[in-house]
Amino acid sequence: MKHFGNENYKPENYRYIGKVNVPRKDAREIVTGKCAFLDDFTLPRMLIGRALRSPHAHARIVHIDVEKAKKVEGVAAVLTYKDVDQSWKMGWPPMKPILGQELMYVGDPVALIAAETREIADAAAELIEVEYEVLPSVLDGMEAVKDGAPQLYPDQFKNNIVTPGYPPFQKDGPFWHLVKGDVDKGFEECAYIAEDTVEFSKMAAPAAPEALGAIVRWESGNDFTVWCDTQSGYICKITNSSVITDCNLDIHTFNVGGSYGNKQSQVPQVMSAAVLAMKTGRPVKVFQTKQEQMCCFETRLGSQVHARIGMDKDGVVKAVKAEWLVDTGCMSNATQGQIGVGIGGAQLVMCKCPNWDLDTSLVVTNKQPAGIVRGYGGQELNSCLSLLMGRTMREGNLDPVEVFKKNYVGEGDIYTWRDGRQWQVHSVTYVKAIEEAAEQFHWKDKWKGWGVPTWTSPDGKKVHGVGVGIIRSPLLRKAGRKLPFAASPLRR
Repeated sequence: MKHFGNENYKPENYRYIGKVNVPRKDAREIVTGKCAFLDDFTLPRMLIGRALRSPHAHARIVHIDVEKAKKVEGVAAVLTYKDVDQSWKMGWPPMKPILGQELMYVGDPVALIAAETREIADAAAELIEVEYEVLPSVLDGMEAVKDGAPQLYPDQFKNNIVTPGYPPFQKDGPFWHLVKGDVDKGFEECAYIAEDTVEFSKMAAPAAPEALGAIVRWESGNDFTVWCDTQSGYICKITNSSVITDCNLDIHTFNVGGSYGNKQSQVPQVMSAAVLAMKTGRPVKVFQTKQEQMCCFETRLGSQVHARIGMDKDGVVKAVKAEWLVDTGCMSNATQGQIGVGIGGAQLVMCKCPNWDLDTSLVVTNKQPAGIVRGYGGQELNSCLSLLMGRTMREGNLDPVEVFKKNYVGEGDIYTWRDGRQWQVHSVTYVKAIEEAAEQFHWKDKWKGWGVPTWTSPDGKKVHGVGVGIIRSPLLRKAGRKLPFAASPLRR
């Protein structure tokens, strides 16, 4: 086994690396069906929570009648916006009521029902009578920031742009705009420049095999015990704790039936169960169907990036100027933290660049919420910027493997991470790893230049080409050492 970057590597210093295969401790329980998942768990007197959902992307409830639903045998509670404190808001900064009179996306809960069984709850939901005023909607981030666009939270945000910053990550203040060096001067030193608008379209939900769910028991006051299929109990706790004023959540987790980074906050599930539990005085389980998982839960962020990237004649990036517009759907949870990660990840790929002006705007639209998926903000921005890196390389017919080697983060490099603080890399280099991968692929033999096929069929109807991509390591942040100073948060 080869190791790159640390010449003092010794297999005996690692628990798993360099060792024989280590069996998973839970493997036998998983394959024999003995593992306990959330849907296997129950509590005495537990009710089932369900939602009646909006058929409109943007609408206001003019009238709602739930009396017939309340009379169904087995129904313990039916809640609308009239029954839930409107100051209890989801998202960061808090923006969206748990149940609101204004509905923000197709699938937004109109009413919540708690009943003895799911079938009873669904039958009761069919009896709820609702009159809607359909409102103009906006489904594109670039359209949402234009003057005259429909406003989702007009009393809180202007042009649908969310107030930046995420205190759990950014203790020193908001970090959303990277400014470094002199960008205009940097471009003057560039031999090759590419500029364009690139989009990373908002993608469908990851659709883990197990859908999303939570069981909440109200203890007293603002104290709750939560059983949830989140992969991150702490993130679930901090994102939900900001909703109900001064609430205390005791989070318990289970085996997770797949997540792909998506099962994190789970605020709508937890908060829906919480208010139903408070109303009924009984534990309530809210568990999504597969249809709800696809249409109502968090998807990957939408990204639209206008950027200009310049390199010198040797392929070293000298200047980056970019505006990153992030579509978070109707609500933002930890999205500002994801933006910080995206900015940090972009620096890692172009860490030799001395001149940056990378600004961001977080935008709400009338789509289901977007949030954490594997990559946590880095994939979206890097996918857009790396495309422009490639176009810049093409301008000079530069070998992309050699360009990545020259620009990727390494020993002594300094970058700003999601916390807005500066970090320095020690004992890490990726050059040898890049070279080894290129050698195994026989890159030097196959790559003939930009736009030149590696192979063409005798009749000229088929061609083969090769390409190369790169992405920042999610573990790199652990390889860094914080500098003795912290960067002051940049303010507009």
